[in-house]
Amino acid sequence: MALWGTVDTLAATPNVYTKTTIFDATSTAVVIAASNTIKLTAHGYLTGDAVVYNDAGGTVIGGLTDAGTVFVNRVDGDTIKLYTTKAHAVTGHASNGLKSISGVGVGAGHNFVKVPDDLYFVDTTEATQAANTVKGMKTPGWNRYSTKTVPATVLSFDSTAVSLTDNVVFVGNQQVLINGTSVVYSRGGQTIVTGLTDNAAVFVHNVGAGMIKLYDTGARAITGGATGLKNLSVVGVGSHTLTASDSVVRDVVESIVPMKVSAATAGDVGVDGTDDALLYDRTVKITTQPTQASATVNLAGDANIVLAVVATALPGNTGLAYQWQEDGSNISASGIYTNVTTATMTITGTTNNLAGKVYRCVVSATAAVDLASSGVTATQS
Repeated sequence: MALWGTVDTLAATPNVYTKTTIFDATSTAVVIAASNTIKLTAHGYLTGDAVVYNDAGGTVIGGLTDAGTVFVNRVDGDTIKLYTTKAHAVTGHASNGLKSISGVGVGAGHNFVKVPDDLYFVDTTEATQAANTVKGMKTPGWNRYSTKTVPATVLSFDSTAVSLTDNVVFVGNQQVLINGTSVVYSRGGQTIVTGLTDNAAVFVHNVGAGMIKLYDTGARAITGGATGLKNLSVVGVGSHTLTASDSVVRDVVESIVPMKVSAATAGDVGVDGTDDALLYDRTVKITTQPTQASATVNLAGDANIVLAVVATALPGNTGLAYQWQEDGSNISASGIYTNVTTATMTITGTTNNLAGKVYRCVVSATAAVDLASSGVTATQS
């Protein structure tokens, strides 16, 4: 595959896995023009996700464009709206950028295909090229590329324990800031330390382990003399903070699953020992839906109900988690319900008062969108 402009020529026909949601565009219960919404049960999309809409050879939904990219606004777990840009989708305005749906389409195979982001397969050649190593690439395999914000440093201190004699603030065993670092003082709504100004910038000078003085400029804090020193005359009350302005945004590359390489094979052989595969976002796949005959459970005879689901995560099949739900709400492990966060849930000694309840399992995995199983309805015998 291509990673940041580096071309992989080792996989002539790579496997591609991506999230595709198929729906019946003819149904007015699915395509709801009055509210400009589309109902997709347990869709798993997040606000801001980019998706490509396809009419699959049918008649396009009024207001949408076949093969066009739109952006999801998550109304709830079963409902979405569509916008022209990610910014508009995140805002979720009632009209700005909203795709106005004027009518249903024709065909039961319409679908949304999620646009890939942040997860790549990199072969041995790509992983050693300078253009990629400078971006953090170290080893071949599945790698996630994302942007993260590193939060600012916050020092907290007991305002009742400042030294008025030496004008020293005791910050203890916290991160050490270099001399001259700008910090914003906050009294946190409590009594101020006299000599400081709430929500104003001061500058750090280290005088010993866990001890600092504060100055009015960075240059004076670096020098550390008497000039510009904040004279503290009265202690405060409670825990106060000093917040540095060192928050940064960084591009981060994380190795998700290392690549398998056969010792007897030159070059790369892909994660499954055959060929390269491209994964568009880490994906959860349910290979066996909750197992009960005819998608129902029989409540007769106070018998136990045992529901099981089989799922996998691509790539790596790691980090899977399960949460069983009743009528769309998470079930807690209490009373008749056990093993509600495993692949197999048991409802003990059931009775007919559960008739009509619908059970499903939501499967999640690290760096993947949650996926809900099909529902199983409890029926009275």
